[in-house]
Amino acid sequence: MPSDYTRMNRDIWSSDEFLDLSQAAQHLYFALWTHPNLSFCGSVEWHPGRLATRAADLTPESVVESGIELSQSLFIAVDLDTEEALVRSWIKHDGLCRQPNMAVAMSKDRAALSSRGLRGIVVHEVAKLRTAEPDLSAWKRDQVVNMLTQKAIDPADFLASNPWTKGSVNPSGNPSGKGSVNPSENPSPNPSVNPSGKGFRKGPVNPGPTPTPTPTPHTPKTKEGGEVSAEGYEGDPKSPPPLHCSQHIDEPTSAPCRACGDARRAREVWDRNEAHAVKRAQSSEAKRRAELIQAAIDECGLCDENGYFGTTVCEHNPERVETNRRGAARVREALAEVAKRKADDEQL
Repeated sequence: MPSDYTRMNRDIWSSDEFLDLSQAAQHLYFALWTHPNLSFCGSVEWHPGRLATRAADLTPESVVESGIELSQSLFIAVDLDTEEALVRSWIKHDGLCRQPNMAVAMSKDRAALSSRGLRGIVVHEVAKLRTAEPDLSAWKRDQVVNMLTQKAIDPADFLASNPWTKGSVNPSGNPSGKGSVNPSENPSPNPSVNPSGKGFRKGPVNPGPTPTPTPTPHTPKTKEGGEVSAEGYEGDPKSPPPLHCSQHIDEPTSAPCRACGDARRAREVWDRNEAHAVKRAQSSEAKRRAELIQAAIDECGLCDENGYFGTTVCEHNPERVETNRRGAARVREALAEVAKRKADDEQL
């Protein structure tokens, strides 16, 4: 039975890997970490549709997108075949192995996992803890000893063997046949309809006998150097998809329109991807500048390891000492001249 409370190390905010995640991925990580059904080994059922109910603006597609991002950074591991997810470092930070009885409960929950890959990752993580803290009494418990004799799997190896984490499209949509969602990382402007209805404008209970007119076929237009979207409009890979369907692109409607809802969601995904790309570019640029600054400090023979020359930021100028000496000499000469004039005035 899951515990009522969980620990989370505040040091997570000093992790560059965590700070490089998008806001959506961070939210999903916290949602999984505090999930009411999270087991003692850090596992939980992977159902994007159910996880999407954890916030008003979440969709199964956005959960999958964030899940791929977390998996690529090894924060979680997901097995689509068994529909299970594992929060990789949960065992370490929750401190279970420091309590023998809780370590036994963790080993039992690990054995209950259907995914061999995730079971192997748990063994790998617990083995690292045993190396770091070899004196814990939990390592003497039979259940824990038996667990550590099982096959260990490095999360990086599991990642490399999982094409889903690379954002590839799953042609079958669901290899297990149990209804899990697995769209591509960057869906087209007309993804499949969300059966939960989330994101759609709610219409009246009885909209009347007149049904919504069926959109007439639209002949795609082509353009040199351009692309044609699924809606039949000219597009640019760098331009955002339209906010409305092909029927309402020029004349938006306030009536319920599923195609417009699909278009809006596609635009939201595009906007999030663009914002994330900008953030990553800024982060990369900041790291590059930091590396250049550190290289200049390492090559400079004047400043300390923090880049300071005395109490000022070093300019890394080899002639700085001589420049400072000449400047100080001129200041002393000027002060001496002032003192001499004062002395001459007093004698008068």
